[in-house]
Amino acid sequence: MALNPPLNWGRTPLPVREELFLLQRKGVRFEAELSGSIRRKWDVHGTLYVSTLRLCFVVEHEANTNWLSGLFGQQQPLDIESYDLPLALIRREKFNQPIFGCNNIDGECAPLPSTDGDTKFKISFHEGGVGTFLPIFYDLLNRNRHGPPSQPTGFDPAFEEAIQTGDPSLLFPTGQRGLPLNKPTLTPPPV
Repeated sequence: MALNPPLNWGRTPLPVREELFLLQRKGVRFEAELSGSIRRKWDVHGTLYVSTLRLCFVVEHEANTNWLSGLFGQQQPLDIESYDLPLALIRREKFNQPIFGCNNIDGECAPLPSTDGDTKFKISFHEGGVGTFLPIFYDLLNRNRHGPPSQPTGFDPAFEEAIQTGDPSLLFPTGQRGLPLNKPTLTPPPV
């Protein structure tokens, strides 16, 4: 985990070496508690970016202003601009689908070598479902934990069904190695 990783001028995360951004989700609530030498808590709204290496949450300041405290001039400045959760360090992740409330994922993220303390997190999806996010998230977790498959197998039929037309997720086209914008058309290999 990393607090306030660098953002570019468009308030999107700067990619690290050999990283591809695959998905963007707006309307996300991010709750985190950092346990270490100094305990910190955040509960903010913004945009979630999913890459081949990490989840990166970027705060939308307009969504985090409290109109009542702003009216009386008591608005506290946020000390969080963005937050990284490296996929290789995420553990105990759990998808929750409550009867009342938003779909969410919670879990823990181990610290990076130069930081101290685990991060307990909860990511709630306030605008739309998770039909596109979940298969990509779990596939990337598996690849970061166990390595990529030895042979490229094309798209999994479950993933093909997961790309829903009404889902508010934004998929990034990235050429041969990336994900398509729409449902892929599977062609059989030449015989």
